[in-house]
Amino acid sequence: LLLQEHTPKISGTIFGCNTIKPYECMTISFGTTKTSRLIGSLDGTYRFSSVTYDLKNDLISFKAYKIS
Repeated sequence: LLLQEHTPKISGTIFGCNTIKPYECMTISFGTTKTSRLIGSLDGTYRFSSVTYDLKNDLISFKAYKIS
């Protein structure tokens, strides 16, 4: 799958290795008050493109792209 350059992508680190699974989708919502066009454009459902588990430190590093 080739993603378009303008497809929103996010990455980050989450505490707790049992919080997400690579086959799940992640929904992000900053609420109904949109004070910023940038933050509002991040709202939606994301599919993980990579997930790395650090079991020793109980951390998950992820990269995801917006699907809706």
